[in-house]
Amino acid sequence: MKHVRQTVRLWTIVLACTLLLTSCSFLELEDLPILTKEPPFPDGDGIPAETEEEEPAFHEEDWVFRKSYTTETYRIQRYAGQDAEVTVPTTYQGLPVISISYAAFKDNPTLTKVTIPEGITEIGSNAFSGCAKLTEVNLPNSLTALGDRAFYECSSLTEISIPGSLTTIPRFAFYQCIALQGIVLSEGITTIQESAFAYCESLVGIRIPESVTKIEKNAFLFCSSLCFLQLPSQLKSMGPYAFSQCRSLTEIDIPEGITTIGSSAFESCISLTNVYIPTSVTTIENGAFFACQSLTTLNIPDSVSSIGNHAVAYCEKLTYLHLPAGLKELPLGLFMGCTGLKEVRLPSSVEGISHGTFANCNSMESMVLPKSLKRLDREAFIPCHNLKSIYFEGTSQNWEKMISEYETINAAYPLHTQVYFYSATQPTTGGNYWRYVDNVPTPW
Repeated sequence: MKHVRQTVRLWTIVLACTLLLTSCSFLELEDLPILTKEPPFPDGDGIPAETEEEEPAFHEEDWVFRKSYTTETYRIQRYAGQDAEVTVPTTYQGLPVISISYAAFKDNPTLTKVTIPEGITEIGSNAFSGCAKLTEVNLPNSLTALGDRAFYECSSLTEISIPGSLTTIPRFAFYQCIALQGIVLSEGITTIQESAFAYCESLVGIRIPESVTKIEKNAFLFCSSLCFLQLPSQLKSMGPYAFSQCRSLTEIDIPEGITTIGSSAFESCISLTNVYIPTSVTTIENGAFFACQSLTTLNIPDSVSSIGNHAVAYCEKLTYLHLPAGLKELPLGLFMGCTGLKEVRLPSSVEGISHGTFANCNSMESMVLPKSLKRLDREAFIPCHNLKSIYFEGTSQNWEKMISEYETINAAYPLHTQVYFYSATQPTTGGNYWRYVDNVPTPW
C-alpha cells in the first residue's frame, strides 16, 4: 500500500511539472516579438516599419493597395512592376489613393521617372530609397508628410522641387543623391532635418526660403560642389556640421537672429574666404571654422562671449582676427596650425590661455598679453618657432606666480622667447621692460 501511495505521489508531481512547463512555454511564445514584413532602417536607428493591422490587401497587376477602414481611402503598399516610367494611380475601386507606404518602390532597379499626382498627401519612409536609376520625380502641392529616407541614395536623381505644403524636410530624405544638381525649396518649409541633403556632391547652389527657421546637424554635409548659398533672415538655429565639407563655398553671410554657430558648422570649407558673423551670435562652438584653409580675416563681434575649442584651428591663411571684448578664455587649440597668423590683439578681459592655443603659429614673432591674465597653460605657445617676444602688461611678480607651477621655463612658450614687463616710465632697476611707442610694443 505504501508503494502505491509513493507511485501516485510521483505521478502527481510529474503531471504538475508538465502543466507548469506547458504554461510557461505559452507565456514565452506570447512575449516573442512578431517579425514585420518590412526590414529595419539601414543604419538601425529603430524607426519601425508601418504596421498593417487589419487592413486588407488588394492586388492589381503590379500594384498592391491597402484600404483604410477609418477614412475610406487606399494607400500604395507596394509597386512590383518593371516599367521605367510610372504614374501613381489617383483612385482604386472608386475610392481615392492618398498615400504611398513605407518602402513601396524601394530598390526598384528599372524606375527612371515617377509622376505623383495631386491628392497624394503622404510619402512613407524609404518609399523610393535605393532607386538607383530614378532621374525625375515630381512632388504634388497636396503633399503634407514625407518620411525619413524617402529618396535615400537615389543616385541618378538630378533635380527636385519641394512644395511649401511640406513644412519639414525629414532626416536623410535625399541623402547621397550624388547627381542632384538643383533643389528648389518653396516658402512654407520651416525645418531641414538631420542629413536631409548630406553627400549631394553635385549640388551647385541653393536658396533657402525665408520660412526656414531651423537647419539641423549634417543637413548639407559634404555638398562638395556647393558654391552659392543664401540663408534666410528668419533662421534661428544651425546645427553641428550643417555645412561641413562644403569645399566649393567661398562666402557666407550668417543672418541676424542666429545666436549659436554649431560645432564644426563650416569645418573644412576649404574655399571659404569671407564670413560675416552678426551681432546676434553669442556662442561659437567647437571647430566651427576648423580647417577653413582660405579664410584670411575673421571679425568676431563683441556679442560673442564663448568660443569653443579649435574654432579656427588650421586656418592656414588667416592673418587677421578680431576677438570680442569681454572674452575671458582662449580655448584649447583655438589658433592651432594657423601658420599665417602674425598678430592677435587679445582683449583686456582675457584671464586664461589654454593648452595649445597658439601651437604651430610659426609666423608669429611677438605677442601682447593683458594684465588680466591669470592662467597660462602648458604649451600654450609651443611650438611657435619664430616667437621672439612676449609683452606682458602685468608685473614680473604676477608673471612668476603664474608660471611657478612649471618644471621648466619653456613649458608654456619656447626657450628662446624673451618676456618683457610693462613699465610706462623709464625703469630705475635692471630687467626686461617695455612700453608703447606709437601704439607699438617697444622694449626700454
